[in-house]
Amino acid sequence: MIETDWKGIPGRLQVAGFTVFYERISYETATPLWRAHAHRDGHEWNGLGKDLETALITLEGHTHEVVAS
Repeated sequence: MIETDWKGIPGRLQVAGFTVFYERISYETATPLWRAHAHRDGHEWNGLGKDLETALITLEGHTHEVVAS
């Protein structure tokens, strides 16, 4: 995977019909936490990570089967 490839995840999911947003939900220096969220057709998916990259990659993995179908 190209290092910047993860930055395109929200756009790819939006093209597939998802509404996507992400937010930092913990500002603790020792334990930062990001959440990436997508929903489509009444279903919701979430990805969590210590950084935005991890949260988005996790989210993309959770939505992969829906996008592939």
